[in-house]
Amino acid sequence: MSLIRNVLAAGVALAAASPILAQQPKPITFEDAIAIALKQNIAVRQAQNAAQLGDATVKQQKMQLLPDLRLNVNGSNNVGRNFSQSDGAIVNQQTQSLNTGLSTSLTLFDGGKTTSSIRSAQANQQASAQDLTRARQTAVFTVATDYVALANQREQLRVQQENLAAQQAQQDLIQKFVDAGSRPVADLYQQQATVAAAKLSIAQTTRAVELAKVDVIQALQLDPAGTYDFGFTDQLDQRRGGSIGLGISIPLFDRGATGLAEQRAQLAADNERLALAATRQTIALEVRRAYLDLSSAREQLAAAEAQQAAAQQAVEVVEKRYQAGAATLVEVTQARASQVQAASAVISARYGLLLQRTALSYYTGDLDPSTAQF
Repeated sequence: MSLIRNVLAAGVALAAASPILAQQPKPITFEDAIAIALKQNIAVRQAQNAAQLGDATVKQQKMQLLPDLRLNVNGSNNVGRNFSQSDGAIVNQQTQSLNTGLSTSLTLFDGGKTTSSIRSAQANQQASAQDLTRARQTAVFTVATDYVALANQREQLRVQQENLAAQQAQQDLIQKFVDAGSRPVADLYQQQATVAAAKLSIAQTTRAVELAKVDVIQALQLDPAGTYDFGFTDQLDQRRGGSIGLGISIPLFDRGATGLAEQRAQLAADNERLALAATRQTIALEVRRAYLDLSSAREQLAAAEAQQAAAQQAVEVVEKRYQAGAATLVEVTQARASQVQAASAVISARYGLLLQRTALSYYTGDLDPSTAQF
């Protein structure tokens, strides 16, 4: 019965997983990811809408300098007793009329209100354009960050897989020694525990890889249910009438509204200058931190590479000594653990350096979405 239950359970699991297994992963390179992010990123799309709105506002304000043109049409239908000029008597008649009018107006002077509105709209337009540029850079930086994290986890998984292979080979060797009676069985048990720990590390790192993929999917606004393979390498009646009128209005006294508006504008401009100074200070500090982080990342990579070379030599020496009976299994296990840790540190340092280079370009504003590379 247990065999039948196992077969049924396996069949149910296979049937549930078959849609996922049958779905072919969609390959997405880093270049594809950049194009997708620039097209689908919500912040970028909102910034694009704001930029287009800024363009429309500037155009609208400039149109205020042009004259307007209005067409008025009035019609009437009169029924009843009315005096007829032609008959000289009161008669029952029906009269109809249709009047049209065409008028225009042009603002000649409004105290500089329209000109100020145009300058304000142009300033907002420029700010929206810069916000769009920054939003695009942020989208690219986010994608690059997530790709670096994914690549790092994949390399970490490769290190753990290589470690498992080496630990399994070591277990096979110890098995032979135990069978020959040259090593105690405790060494075999210890090595089996080490192999199990290596398998656990692979399971944990595999989960980290999948979580890194989720971050990329979120950054690209992709379908969460999809399967993806991120590569690293996106005429009127005859009775017509009309009138043309021209009116000029010059404000002589506006109850101080213009002066108060000018005062508010000066205060607003001063607040914007203060905000600009604070932003410049923040950017300068971010650039300085990014430069220091980049220098530190270079030093960490150099130290990690040196540590890896020394750890590899140590493993080779200890393994030879163990085969000769001059070292214990504990020494071999410790040496290999140090070697795996050193290899993992090198990978982290390499991708950390790559990320810090991208971060420095982002904080200095030099990150070009059209030329970003992984």
